[in-house]
Amino acid sequence: MESVEPFEPAWSGASAAGGKRSYADAGSAPAAVRDRAPAYPLVWDGRFFRARPGLAFAPSPSRLTTFFLAIDGILSVSATDRPVCAPTRSVLLAPAAAARVTSDALVACLYLEPGASEVRGLTSQMTPLSAHLWVDHAQSERFASGLADIVHQRTGAEETAERMAAALGLSATRIGDSRIAFATDLITADPSLAHRADTLARCFGMSESRFRHAFRTATGLSLTRYRMLARLRAAMVIAGEGGSLTEAALEAGFSSSAHFSSSHRAMFGLSPSGALAARPERPSRTSHGS
Repeated sequence: MESVEPFEPAWSGASAAGGKRSYADAGSAPAAVRDRAPAYPLVWDGRFFRARPGLAFAPSPSRLTTFFLAIDGILSVSATDRPVCAPTRSVLLAPAAAARVTSDALVACLYLEPGASEVRGLTSQMTPLSAHLWVDHAQSERFASGLADIVHQRTGAEETAERMAAALGLSATRIGDSRIAFATDLITADPSLAHRADTLARCFGMSESRFRHAFRTATGLSLTRYRMLARLRAAMVIAGEGGSLTEAALEAGFSSSAHFSSSHRAMFGLSPSGALAARPERPSRTSHGS
């Protein structure tokens, strides 16, 4: 088995023209970006989390399993094969689920890879309504209590991730391979860059196939999926701060607002506009500092 030594970046130099971060100065950029980045949406260990006031999730195909938890209220859920369901505090939808979830409460939304062990752990303590829909997690009240103190605070993303994992009963293991941990920092620091597998592999002295395998083993996600989640998070942060969808898309690395919207809908089952619809109004980015 290959031994993994602590990785030190072998490159150095000045930033690219125009202030855009490059691999030349990536050694110091990720920590600074991570510390001041808004905590939500949050991507960590192959999970995507966001909290939002109000929810209206209509049936739409998605690529991820979704766990909804009403932090300070209840959820209403209806499915095509069960048009009327009792109110519940928590709902889990598999990617193929055709269900509508609505709420006026503050709702935590946790997105997981369908095959992740956390999905099996969550469903084992929930009531199945169909092959793709579960409700009423046995620990819903405890989850809600733990999350209530977290979502109203603006701690650093890494600290928030650890607290989030503890509140939801998820594993909080850090990426053990320092090369892959550094690669994820690079991607998170500037998801608009291409972050090609062959380029990253060369930086770490690995073959592309070995790097891809190590990345999936360490994060639970393919490099392509991880890059996409990082871009979606970045775009949603920008849009949530008052940026237009076009501005958010281009700054996060999408070719257009249409590309951003279609990618968001394919991943989460709803459009960026739908995800932002219930958020409180925020001042326009152009008004900052005025």
